[in-house]
Amino acid sequence: MNNKIVIIQVIALYASLFSYITFDGKEVPPFAPPPANAVNVSTLSQFSAALNTQTAGQTIVLADGVYSVANIEPLSIRVNNLTIRGASGDPSKVIISGKGFENCAYPDEEMFMFNNHASNVTFADFTISESRCHGIKLQSNANNNCLIHNMRFINIGERMIKSPGIAIGNVNVSLSWEIRYSHFENTKVPLNDSCRNDHDGGNYIAGMDLMSCEDWNIHDNVFMNIKGASGMARGAVFPWAGTQTGGGTWVGCKNMTTQRNTFVGCDQSICYWGTVTGGLIKNNIILPGNIGIKINNSVNIKVYNNTSFSANSASSGAFSFSQSTGCELKNNIIYGGMTAVGTSLDTAKNMMIGRSLRLIAAQWFGDEASADLHLKSDTCGPVDAGVSLPEVTDDWDGLSRDAMPDIGADELSNNTNITMLECSQSNTLYLSNAGPNPCNPVTAFRYGIPARYAGLPFSIVVLSPKGDAVKTIKSGVAFPGNYMVRWDGKDDSGRPASSGIYVIHLATGTASRTVKVALMK
Repeated sequence: MNNKIVIIQVIALYASLFSYITFDGKEVPPFAPPPANAVNVSTLSQFSAALNTQTAGQTIVLADGVYSVANIEPLSIRVNNLTIRGASGDPSKVIISGKGFENCAYPDEEMFMFNNHASNVTFADFTISESRCHGIKLQSNANNNCLIHNMRFINIGERMIKSPGIAIGNVNVSLSWEIRYSHFENTKVPLNDSCRNDHDGGNYIAGMDLMSCEDWNIHDNVFMNIKGASGMARGAVFPWAGTQTGGGTWVGCKNMTTQRNTFVGCDQSICYWGTVTGGLIKNNIILPGNIGIKINNSVNIKVYNNTSFSANSASSGAFSFSQSTGCELKNNIIYGGMTAVGTSLDTAKNMMIGRSLRLIAAQWFGDEASADLHLKSDTCGPVDAGVSLPEVTDDWDGLSRDAMPDIGADELSNNTNITMLECSQSNTLYLSNAGPNPCNPVTAFRYGIPARYAGLPFSIVVLSPKGDAVKTIKSGVAFPGNYMVRWDGKDDSGRPASSGIYVIHLATGTASRTVKVALMK
């Protein structure tokens, strides 16, 4: 399936040319430079030594490269105020790789494990990939005030972030995490095989599985293709609690916020499930694979101003509520309808889109086939039709809403130069058209690499009309996933390129893709 996501053009002339841009087109606020006493590592042995001798307040800086940690896992985080970050600010250039998504010999693989109640930990600007089980696990609980910034999680077999449950009476909940500007994606789907026959037939997989957590803010992230073997993966965002084996219950989550995220092709995008008390789900864009939002056995969850829509008639972005109390559903665009079973629900100003109404909705978004979820016309149904809510002062882009708010994740009145960039969910190598095109001087484009190309030589080069290399944007070995990158209109020496028609050439192995872009000054 191919979709296009409309991107507010934050890559305008005045945007910083040195910060990273997320797959859905958001500028990542760059970190301050690391401290002078930071530990700089460039090899696996140096990284291992730094982790083994970690001290409170330390910063470990990872040089660009691939760090295959399979033989030194789990990587224990034991001290407070530890920072691990990539050197370049581009998470795709620093790869931490484990034993493998399909590895059956170590089905309980743990990559990073938080112990000793380690708190105030920061992970930034690198990729965690290829683990059979977990990417990050909060083993000790009471891991508080941690930051996940500009990270990529690729091909994690069960949980990219896992917080285990604690028994009722235990006070070691994990408080106040912020997860922002990060990318959670699988380019593989679990098989229902002997390796997973005790894992719900290959469906025991999620993005983040959060138990016994409180006051988390999950914002401005991308979640792509979190899928199970038969389309029943757990939520891409999945705070919950439940019943223990042998009786008793785990401490539930409280006050969990999920906002301004993008979900593409996930079996279940957002699930707040038995029991989450207090929470806010707002301003999310959902291009669903199946369920858009599911609330189960939870209390006082506010679901405001989300947009769920798919151009694919086989998809459903339905919202469902069951056995929940005190919940509110307001100002949402919902594709596939809504159900409420055993639930008291305060609803207002929602717009339900059935498959028979897709043509009408396509007019709101511009083009049914594009899955363009920014509003484009001031005459469409959602514009100025919402109810004002004190919790919703901005939209998906982080821009202010006006006094007559629109329904859904986007506020039309603050939209500026909108450029459509393709997004592929197919298992093929792709390179999108550039946008803006013509450009002056900055343009952006997306590309995607299927898992079968992993490890092959890879490059993205801007070529002159004569075929001469002007600027190497990326080079090295291919790594699976979907990306957005920019060309700043300069050559490899940093000089502005001349006006003209240029070719963006992506190559991996023997495969290649090209698109043209006009640079006009």
